[in-house]
Amino acid sequence: MAKGSGFLFTGPLAAFFIPRQRDLLVGVLPTYWPIKACFAAAEGTIVLFWLAAALSLLYPSACVVFLYRRFRLRATAG
Repeated sequence: MAKGSGFLFTGPLAAFFIPRQRDLLVGVLPTYWPIKACFAAAEGTIVLFWLAAALSLLYPSACVVFLYRRFRLRATAG
C-alpha cells in the first residue's frame, strides 16, 4: 500500500520544482491542493492561499461523491 500511494506524495512535492505554468498539471491529484495552500501561505499570496485551501476541501469531496455514486451504480446493477 505504501508503494502504491507514493505517487500521491511525490506529485505535489514535484510541483514545487516545476515552473508555475506547468504545476497545475499535477492538480488532478487530491493531495496537491493542500500543499499548494501551504506554499501560497509561505509566499504570502493570500488570494492563492484561500483558493487552494477551498479547492483542497472541495476537490477531494467531489472525487469521493463521484466514486461513491459510481460504486453504488455498479453494486446495485449486479
